[in-house]
Amino acid sequence: MTTASRVGQTRELAEFVSALTLSEIPELAADRARTAIADVIGVALAGRRHHIGVTMLEYVNDQGAREVSGILGGGRTTPELAGLANGTFAHAMDFDDSNHPLYGHPSCHLVPAILAVGEERGASFGDALTAYIAGFEVDAALAGAMNMAHYETGFHSTGTIGTVGAAAAAARTMGLDGEMTQRALGIAASRAAGLRANTGTMTKPLHAGAAAMGGIQAVRLAARGWDADPAALEADLGFCSVFMGRAAGTPVEFAAQLGRTWSLLDPVGLAIKPYPSCGASHPAVHAALAIHAELGDDEVRQVRVGVSALAPKLLVHNTPVTGNEARFSAQYTVAAALVRGHLELSDFTSDAVTDPAVRAMMQRTAVVVDERHRDGTEFPATVEVHTASGRRIERTVEIARGKNADPMSDAELEAKFIACAGPAKTALWAGIRKAALDVPVAEIVASTV
Repeated sequence: MTTASRVGQTRELAEFVSALTLSEIPELAADRARTAIADVIGVALAGRRHHIGVTMLEYVNDQGAREVSGILGGGRTTPELAGLANGTFAHAMDFDDSNHPLYGHPSCHLVPAILAVGEERGASFGDALTAYIAGFEVDAALAGAMNMAHYETGFHSTGTIGTVGAAAAAARTMGLDGEMTQRALGIAASRAAGLRANTGTMTKPLHAGAAAMGGIQAVRLAARGWDADPAALEADLGFCSVFMGRAAGTPVEFAAQLGRTWSLLDPVGLAIKPYPSCGASHPAVHAALAIHAELGDDEVRQVRVGVSALAPKLLVHNTPVTGNEARFSAQYTVAAALVRGHLELSDFTSDAVTDPAVRAMMQRTAVVVDERHRDGTEFPATVEVHTASGRRIERTVEIARGKNADPMSDAELEAKFIACAGPAKTALWAGIRKAALDVPVAEIVASTV
């Protein structure tokens, strides 16, 4: 058999995952992993209360499954179903972190997979940190080789690449050797799914839960001797080739830089979200909030939002009618920011989305591809407002707040966590963020109840 890609990369990826130790990980990368784990747990606790989370919890409870692993916020089920529930919770409101080049959400599938198998296996928080970074770097390595062909083919990377990343994280948590990890990655490659057509529906968050569940299933089968093609990721009919659509057959290299470079250290490698909406909207929202602070009582007559050519491919709902759709609307998120001076969880209820003041602002808002930003890959945006008094106010934001290049402060991160988890969980932020390496994963899960 001939192949377009270098053979042996699945094995190299598996060896990286199985051999990785916390001591070889840069301190800053480990610290960012701590922050991401704490942040996504808070987001998941909010997602549990959302109707998406409530529905998923009902589904999981109906299975009557063995009580092995904890569901964030309370309840127990099998590791696979815990991953499904917690992953769906974490992505329910699109408030979880993102990564480029993944153009997807890493923590919502990595952390649920780690917690579910970690609790079963008696793993420590140090084990969880190592596993998180292993999975994160696998996500980024595959995405760096496959995107943007993979993404533009119509796949949601959180559900596709994320399934392999979740398997990597779960395999490291379980302490699988290189051979078993290689099998797990091959199994996960056949469990991967997720279509961008479901953006703005309840099914997009399901992609994260399904990725966590698929990754857990893959490692638990691999540990029992289940086999898979040893080159499942790079083979001619393997993961990369099939999921790259029109670019199928293009040689890919995803393993060579693992452990030599760290996506967690890249300026856009981790983005903790300050707003509960699609990350493609964030630069425009940040610009709109800055303008709101200057408006005073001046009436807005016209709004122009200049974006990159990539942004409209993610912000697909121009006239949203639900909170889920509104998270993927440049028109709504910018209008809400201009009218209210904030963009919070409360801005995505049915009443908030149908607010007449915001709908009127949306009618005055034009979203266009701006030549200054056309080729931007970080969703740069310029918001220009014309007022009744004749003022013209313009603000440009090149990169979203919350990315490594412009991180949220510790106080902002904690405030977000409390807003998501609730005032009763104030101590939980520090408990996770500063957890000792020997603290059991099970103790962290129990602290969310």
